[in-house]
Amino acid sequence: MIYLVGIAHSYQRYDGEHDEKANQLKQYAEEIIVDKDILTLAEEYIEDLLKEDSETVLQKISNEHAELTHQFCEMSINERKAQGIKYYAEIRNDVWLREDRIPSDDEVEKTQRSFFPTREQYWLNCLKKHLGTNILFFCGADHLINSFPKLLDQNKIAYKILIKDFDDYHP
Repeated sequence: MIYLVGIAHSYQRYDGEHDEKANQLKQYAEEIIVDKDILTLAEEYIEDLLKEDSETVLQKISNEHAELTHQFCEMSINERKAQGIKYYAEIRNDVWLREDRIPSDDEVEKTQRSFFPTREQYWLNCLKKHLGTNILFFCGADHLINSFPKLLDQNKIAYKILIKDFDDYHP
């Protein structure tokens, strides 16, 4: 079973600005690990973006509990580049340079969502390695609202959405 939690990526690590939410996320994850007998912690996060001596909330938990496995499920920066997957700022800059205008946020987000199928299939391939265990998976809240559950349904993979958007979680 895959247990899904939708998050803002800034909560996945301690950055000084969002530490309170990161602590809430850690506490919540630790409760779910016990309650749902979780053995695999997985997350949509680009490992390349972590600074030296830095770790995500789920990595921290995994490092504190030897019985847990941790899995990054997002493509590396080079893999994303090879697939033509762009970041928000890149999309904005491309439109500005190509068309001499600043695109709307909706336009940029629509382009970002066009990359979801490729990215989510990559995540699923990463998660398939752990399907014999209960998995706690953190991903961007937009994916739970729009598309990732559909991909799991198409592949007949059992899942439960625990929280669609961690911003709505109040301990």
